[in-house]
Amino acid sequence: MLKRVFSTTAIAASVILLSGCGSNIPKPTQGKEKPTVFIESKTAKKFENLTEENAVWNGISPHFVKNKQYMRCDMTHEIMAAFVYNGFELVQEVKDADYRVEVEVNSCSPNIIMYADNSSGTEITEKKLYKAFAKFIEDKKTNLPSDAEEILTLISKNDKEGFKRFYDGQYIQKIDSFPTGNLGFYDKQEREYLSKTNGIVFPNKYYMMSDADKEVISHFYEITDKGNNPSQINSHIGGVNMFGGGANMVGTYGSGSAGGNMGVAFMGLGALMAFGNTLPPISINKFTIENTKNGKRTVVYGNIKEHSWHNNLMQLRGFTFGHIAWKDIN
Repeated sequence: MLKRVFSTTAIAASVILLSGCGSNIPKPTQGKEKPTVFIESKTAKKFENLTEENAVWNGISPHFVKNKQYMRCDMTHEIMAAFVYNGFELVQEVKDADYRVEVEVNSCSPNIIMYADNSSGTEITEKKLYKAFAKFIEDKKTNLPSDAEEILTLISKNDKEGFKRFYDGQYIQKIDSFPTGNLGFYDKQEREYLSKTNGIVFPNKYYMMSDADKEVISHFYEITDKGNNPSQINSHIGGVNMFGGGANMVGTYGSGSAGGNMGVAFMGLGALMAFGNTLPPISINKFTIENTKNGKRTVVYGNIKEHSWHNNLMQLRGFTFGHIAWKDIN
């Protein structure tokens, strides 16, 4: 069977970083014009058990759980464009790839430090929220419900009952001993942000994406649709839909097609929104890059913000991509 690859016609005029400038930049293997890469999202799988009750303990705003809005923090599409921009060829099957990239949301909230330090990769008792809750209990022991310490013990054991009782008791609004601020304040900011965006996280996602970057992503859906293979969409994108109301617009291939149904829309909700005094979210993504030939891996992080999607993509294609430690895996 012929290898399925991405056409990169629109990228031809872009700056290609594989022309010998830098010994750490991957070079094409024998018989290939460009190094190949397989990119897939792990976000949906990672958060398959995410609830409003345990979200904050996994680096995600509880208010972003409804309709899986946290998936809009996923940067799979953007990293696809970044790799093509930097001279790679995307493939649909990992067996054809020189490199494999796994994308996962690390955190998504208005406070980049507070939530990132509670991400799922951190041991529960090492999370800043756990330590803040413990200190809160110690400082206010005489004025707390009698079961507060029991809730802390349950949480230390990753018992879902502890997360539920913490959530139901609205402790997130009560804790005022967090090193980087009052969690209740940020909880209020998240609710205000969603009220201004009609419940949609990053409503302007793709609004300022370049035509060249759009083609990279669109072509993936085109060849997947023609091949009648929606499982390829799921394996690469992991459910990265444009969820919710007006943001669930039909994209390049129209209603009913694989591309349309997956919400590949490159229209924003209008001009960039003015949030006033409301803090918009910041999403941190973790990218794990593996050399498929030797199994060596390296990790790099990137973030996205609301104010200017075009600038965020530029940062990802330049700063984030430039920090990939190719020398450690080649």
